[in-house]
Amino acid sequence: MAGQHGSQLASMALKDMALALELIRRVNNALRQQGPTSGGTVLNLQRAIAMLGLNGLEDAARALKPWPGPMNEGQAQFMQSVMRRVQRAGQVAQALRPAGYDGEVIYLISLMQNLGRLLVQYHFPDDAQQIRQLQVAPEATEDNPNPRGMSEQSAAYAVLGCDLESLGLAVARYWGLGDELQHMMRRQPQEAPVRHADGDTELLRLTCSLANELVDALALPERKRQAAIELATRRYARALGLGLREIYDALGTSGAITDAGESGLGAMSDPAVGAAATAAPRSRLRERAESGAPAPAGMKTANNNANSTAQPGSPTGASEPGKDRP
Repeated sequence: MAGQHGSQLASMALKDMALALELIRRVNNALRQQGPTSGGTVLNLQRAIAMLGLNGLEDAARALKPWPGPMNEGQAQFMQSVMRRVQRAGQVAQALRPAGYDGEVIYLISLMQNLGRLLVQYHFPDDAQQIRQLQVAPEATEDNPNPRGMSEQSAAYAVLGCDLESLGLAVARYWGLGDELQHMMRRQPQEAPVRHADGDTELLRLTCSLANELVDALALPERKRQAAIELATRRYARALGLGLREIYDALGTSGAITDAGESGLGAMSDPAVGAAATAAPRSRLRERAESGAPAPAGMKTANNNANSTAQPGSPTGASEPGKDRP
């Protein structure tokens, strides 16, 4: 492939989650060693490959452990399902991104928001299973007729002594990733209100947070799925200028709705170009959005707003995270 364009190499590397992370780690670690004037964080595989060279790409590929590494067959299958969910969230984030932002960067930010979960599932699969078990509600009793499982954060603290996001951030700092990306790796807390994005960094962080919440909603039992999608849309509608129509279009285009019967874990496709558009199944929520009926209180159906929302800008010629460049 030595004679092919860098974008083709980047597209191929992006299909391999481990290779994509290894390239990001290597190029940013090299930049950190060059000092603070090296040019900031690289979160674009085409640029990473251009900086590392074809030999660097080959070295990164050879450095990866053979699949499934330390995992047994059952653990490897669950790891694959986690990877499919993360990839699906990246595709949803690509579909939701405002005009003018690089889809590859959006995909990688969404991936990095799940770094801690991926690391624990790969390196500590038994601990990951304990965390999941603690999130399952116990059986109802007379004293507690409506039991609730632990939150992911509380369960991770109980098993690991830290939450999964902090683990991912610690690894990101070790890799030499900058403060700006570390901020974007933080998902919006579900108990905190979503405020209007005051810059490109915050806009990308919120877009990827919404995509991850939507894919988490698709993993819920069918009776709870629609309400969870509606809740996530309501939380982010004002800040991102999105309504139900845009949400369902993004889920349908990424194939996430089609795979909801498999807990949102569909067959892997090319994240560089996105899945082929698929028609979303009919639902009461989608029909209401398409018919123009009033949305639930506090929800904004922004048919025109989504495309006309002003982009938080920076001075002309300045580098903006995620923005397409000539």
